[in-house]
Amino acid sequence: MNLEAKKMPRAKRVTRRPTLADIAKEVGVSSATVSLALNGSPLVADETVRRVTEVARKLNYRPHAIARRLSTGRSETVSLFVLGGGVYGNGLFYPSSWIFYSLIFKGISITLAQHKYYLQFQILNLADGDGYDKIARQVMERATDGVLLLLQDECKFCSVRELATLEIPVVTINRKLSPNLGSVQIDNKQGAIDAVDYLLRLGHTRIAHISGPANSYNAQDRQAGYLEAMQQAGLQVPDGYLVQGDWQMESGYDLLQQLMALPVPPTAVFCSNDHMAIGAREALSEMGVSVPDEVSLMGFDDSEVSRIGVPRLTTVKQPLENLGAIAAREILAWKMDKPNGVRHTVILPSLVERDSCARVPI
Repeated sequence: MNLEAKKMPRAKRVTRRPTLADIAKEVGVSSATVSLALNGSPLVADETVRRVTEVARKLNYRPHAIARRLSTGRSETVSLFVLGGGVYGNGLFYPSSWIFYSLIFKGISITLAQHKYYLQFQILNLADGDGYDKIARQVMERATDGVLLLLQDECKFCSVRELATLEIPVVTINRKLSPNLGSVQIDNKQGAIDAVDYLLRLGHTRIAHISGPANSYNAQDRQAGYLEAMQQAGLQVPDGYLVQGDWQMESGYDLLQQLMALPVPPTAVFCSNDHMAIGAREALSEMGVSVPDEVSLMGFDDSEVSRIGVPRLTTVKQPLENLGAIAAREILAWKMDKPNGVRHTVILPSLVERDSCARVPI
């Protein structure tokens, strides 16, 4: 009789996600104790927390997000919504806009990560509504622990203000939308006043301004600062000295040519952002006009492009990464301490002197 052994098929190894019960069994405590230990409860002894953490790491335990949300009432996620009147119309996808956004995102993301929170991000086009339902749905479904609203231009925000009635922290970035919602913003008006005052100290009186889009909060504030500084200096703005761009280099290039074609052209041009100032610098170079010997040029933002090319731009620095970090800390502070009332923080920008400005030519 052939007793040759037959090869038996190898049993499939059963793998599954480790559970609280698995940790509890190995440590010798209840699943409830394991849950408390992993969530930092002060009710569990330090030695038990150490043992639970060690076993959880050994088993490669990862809490189930939905179960964790239900048990703790927290999603460990903060939602950032960029709100605009039209996704394309308001320039959300322009390179200059993303240079602005990226540093804010960085400040938010790093700050949240330090506290083991995640960041989720969405652009909302408010042209056909104000997006309140989309934001409120995340809140009601406990999909987020806090809401950050980045406001870039004028929109219909009517019912977004109703977020203040929800039991969740809401902070607006770049604009104070409501006294009932926390806010963090940069003082763009003061930054523009400082820029014009700097040019005035250099002896310039024929100062033109290339503004940003009319519906942009930042452009409105910077234009208001320009006009106030000129008024405080006792100077009238000549016809044609205030022109409106769209944040892009091409508009700075075109509008600079328009300014220099005036019967009495300016000796200094303050641009509402660095991109338009770079375009203006290129136009002046092609016209054979020396910067800063014949025309002084200023930007706003202190973006990377301000340090590229010759001459490097004198500009106004926006601490955008700090802006995002402060906004994130406001959310975290509310979650941890639940302070009474909301806070409104205004951050001052700073002047950065480089090579594109000089004393008025004689």
